[in-house]
Amino acid sequence: MIQIKEMLVKGMSYKDIAEIFNVKYNTVTSIARNESWKDVYVEGWEEYIRRDIRKKYKLTEEDVIEIKKMLMAGIKHSIIAEKFQVNKCVIKEISRDKNWKNVKVEGWDEWINGKR
Repeated sequence: MIQIKEMLVKGMSYKDIAEIFNVKYNTVTSIARNESWKDVYVEGWEEYIRRDIRKKYKLTEEDVIEIKKMLMAGIKHSIIAEKFQVNKCVIKEISRDKNWKNVKVEGWDEWINGKR
């Protein structure tokens, strides 16, 4: 487990690690998410976990401001999704004001109300 954690810290892919150690991909994922083998210490692990948690949220508040402006400008969801490397569903949820409501953009409320 120490070697797997060391490889994760160095940025090696889950798939490659699974192949090297002949374990399931899900096993490596579980270790990477700190769901298993929590008690095994590896230098740099705490920073890896913090960095990995931040990766769960691909969009920043600044990204969402830009996305909302692009939506108001009529740019297609697929183009916006490609630019920010997220699924179109993420953009769709923002455009329906289901996610990121806390991010304010001038004219957004009027645009949303005009869509309904």
